[in-house]
Amino acid sequence: MVGLLQALPGTALFERMRLQGRLRGSSTGDNVDGSTNIIPAQMSLAALREGYESILQSIYSRGGITSGCEHFFASTASRKSEIG
Repeated sequence: MVGLLQALPGTALFERMRLQGRLRGSSTGDNVDGSTNIIPAQMSLAALREGYESILQSIYSRGGITSGCEHFFASTASRKSEIG
């Protein structure tokens, strides 16, 4: 799962972002809805969103899913041989 970080009220992250003036609006509490209430420090919000969308397209593409399955099955097979 991949999601954008959100600062939830009552957390150390929320307080740190508040003190740095890096909060924008409130958190939805859903880190996979494509929103964030944190203002990025070293890139624009648009660049963050573009990167997030690029990652989603990559991991949910046919090749990305196939690669993930192959990795899972390979690691499962190696664990079975270690167990006996």
